[in-house]
Amino acid sequence: MTWSAAGSSVRRLIAGVLAVAAVLTVPNPAGAPPAATVYRIGYLALLYSTSDPALRLALVEGLRARGYHEGDRMVFESRLAEGRIERLPELAAELVQRHVDVIVAISTPAGLAARQATSTIPIVVAGSGDMVDSGLVANTARPGGNVTGVQFLRPELAVRQLEILKQVVPEAARLAFLGNPDTPSDVGFFRALERQAPSSGVTIRFVHARAVFDYKLAFDAVVAGRAQGLIVGASVTQFDPSKKVVRLVSQNRIPAMYPGRQFVEAGGLISYFANPADQGRHVAVYVDKILKGARPGDLPVEQYTGYELAINLRTAKALFLTIPAALLYQAVDVFR
Repeated sequence: MTWSAAGSSVRRLIAGVLAVAAVLTVPNPAGAPPAATVYRIGYLALLYSTSDPALRLALVEGLRARGYHEGDRMVFESRLAEGRIERLPELAAELVQRHVDVIVAISTPAGLAARQATSTIPIVVAGSGDMVDSGLVANTARPGGNVTGVQFLRPELAVRQLEILKQVVPEAARLAFLGNPDTPSDVGFFRALERQAPSSGVTIRFVHARAVFDYKLAFDAVVAGRAQGLIVGASVTQFDPSKKVVRLVSQNRIPAMYPGRQFVEAGGLISYFANPADQGRHVAVYVDKILKGARPGDLPVEQYTGYELAINLRTAKALFLTIPAALLYQAVDVFR
């Protein structure tokens, strides 16, 4: 081989190497995850809540918009407890054994089960109460561990629910709160209601319901206490999507504030609560940041504020209640 031929071969080899290097160093589209990576997303929920499917769908859509496509760039490992809180620890352990990249935990109990199962896998909690009070994080501004998320059962929500119920039933002086005393978010929510009660001119009683089977006894207690209004805790959605509680409330003709639009659509009077699809979109932002390398302990817990008002005018009429025009104006959904 002549020197010129050898030089030509070397030049072709170098050109080929440079071409391959150029392909390998072409940047990904803005915000897209590395092309070869497939992420495993653990999804832990109690289910028995109509908000779960809406939240999960919005989460999937939010991640798709960021370049993660289910079945291609992303695989979901879902574990649903079918309303049984006691199953959450074993389901969380299964997700850990599957070596998921991140766990999305729906509700405070799911978050606690996930945190007990792992101290290394990042956890994003949605639909939680006070994450400091429950022990999920040490500090909302800088969580410091492997847990972060969206905190929406805030004291401000409890205060606003009470204010709205009083606007609808201004003469109500005795209220009841229906919730699960074993659920930290319900306990924290009741404490906020209890603190607000004196300035709202009411007393409020915590009526316990740990499962759907307790509802009848719980409503007997509500009636026996001559409650003039009821606030339904978020834990109820873990056992009953809407119809059973609404039916019992209607039978006893009690004006009630519910934890979600679905209760109002089923015949409940009023709700002021988080939009589950909106929560899913917020959670997608956290998951994306974590998959790109952010540490959950450095991501502040979000203080959710996107609550929505829903009103059923047919129910209000049946209870001989007049809904203030200002509330009707604020409502996202009005069922006539």
